Amino acid sequence: MESDIRGDGLRSRGRRVRRVGTIVFALVWCAVVTGMLVFVYQTIVAPAEASKAWTAVPCTVVESKVVAGKDDEGDPTYAFSVRIRYVVDGITYEGGRHQVTSVSSHERASRDALVARYPVGSQQTAYYDPANPKRAVLVRGEAGVIWYLLIFLGGFELVGIVLLLRGFGLLSRRR
Repeated sequence: MESDIRGDGLRSRGRRVRRVGTIVFALVWCAVVTGMLVFVYQTIVAPAEASKAWTAVPCTVVESKVVAGKDDEGDPTYAFSVRIRYVVDGITYEGGRHQVTSVSSHERASRDALVARYPVGSQQTAYYDPANPKRAVLVRGEAGVIWYLLIFLGGFELVGIVLLLRGFGLLSRRR
């Protein structure tokens, strides 16, 4: 009888240790994923969303090209580079980007299409930041595929939440 009590006590202790381990792991998991979500949102999504309020201004494209590079594995990447000239309050600015969240791609054709869309010498509409007129884009408010990254990371956050619920015994395994 005494061995049965001791056995039950060890099993109970083992379950507590597993639960605490699950809770600690889930908390660390959620903290890391939350950090990544906040970083992506603050550095990419929020600036893109803020650019929706930027002021429209006529501009001239002074440079439009594809810049080739390589990724970490040595595979080719392509980025669209554009420079525009525009005037704000009588001051001429030159610079700009296609959009706030411009990224490179492994697909050259999409970048060549942007060069064709914004040829040198063409008149376009740019959008500048009223708080800093040196910042301008041709396309405002585009977070692009970054939303998919947020959804993907959200899935990882959900895994952490499920682990937490299981650790606290609020979600049990079906047997």
